[in-house]
Amino acid sequence: MANFALIHTRKRNLAREIIKNRWIYLMMLPVVLYFVMFKYIPIGYLRMAFYDYKILRGFVGSDFVGLEYFVKFFGSRNFLNLLYNTIEFSLGAIFWQTLMPIVFALLINEVMQPKIKRAYQTISFMPYFISTVIVVTMINSVISPSTGMLNSLRKAMGLDTVYYLGNPKYFYAINYISGVWSCMGWNSVIYIAALASVDMEIYEAAVVDGASRMQRLLHVTIPCIRPTIAILLTLSVGGILAGGNLDKLILLQNDLNYTKSEMLNTYTYKLGIVNAKYSYATAIGLGTSVISCILVIIANRISSALSDSNFSVF
Repeated sequence: MANFALIHTRKRNLAREIIKNRWIYLMMLPVVLYFVMFKYIPIGYLRMAFYDYKILRGFVGSDFVGLEYFVKFFGSRNFLNLLYNTIEFSLGAIFWQTLMPIVFALLINEVMQPKIKRAYQTISFMPYFISTVIVVTMINSVISPSTGMLNSLRKAMGLDTVYYLGNPKYFYAINYISGVWSCMGWNSVIYIAALASVDMEIYEAAVVDGASRMQRLLHVTIPCIRPTIAILLTLSVGGILAGGNLDKLILLQNDLNYTKSEMLNTYTYKLGIVNAKYSYATAIGLGTSVISCILVIIANRISSALSDSNFSVF
């Protein structure tokens, strides 16, 4: 009887709490629905990778093929080319999109005036909220061979124009620069928060010991945010096979830069969405996801083993 009364009291308190914060829960509802519809429900369709799935037949009417699509793709020569491009691109993206936010956060941390610091942070956040389509349009307006600002400058200097998107060797650089510009401010938020948590007494002790600003940076600031850097780098390893922003890669891709711009995610997109080979595309996506999880676990183990503290992603 006492247990029944306790359960009844808890339910009543929960209902009261929900009613009290109903507007907060209502604001959360669209986000929850988004994750349920586009993140959790699709998990149930991962078994499509093991079927020759036909939409009109469903799973019951589709033939079970087991690991056929996995063997077909991961044993093909095309897989090695896609894997090489993806890893080459992703490693560069991780490097620049980790280094530049750290540098920016360190520079922001040196600004003493709060209003100026907030202004810099606000300005740096703005590009993150610009849609990918607009970013690509801006890229084209800068590097277009006919009307682009960069080629107009080259013409004024008496140099030949360059079709940057038509040359594979420029494709990664264009993505890196635009990616840093778009995400540097947003990615620096965690580092700025980590810097704000550093005990000021450590800086004061370093000043008393005669440490210069550069010495304080190298021996106090960076070691204090090293756990944060290690955790974010570990999580970034999971995105190595993702290949970056799919929308931007698709919009910047053309036949001339195809040898460098075709990666695992663009290939999967074309296979599944364009060519309607859903089972094959699902098998590729599932396989790369499993590999990514394994890479994160390995990176986490290595990071924990090399560090002198017990921080871990898991």
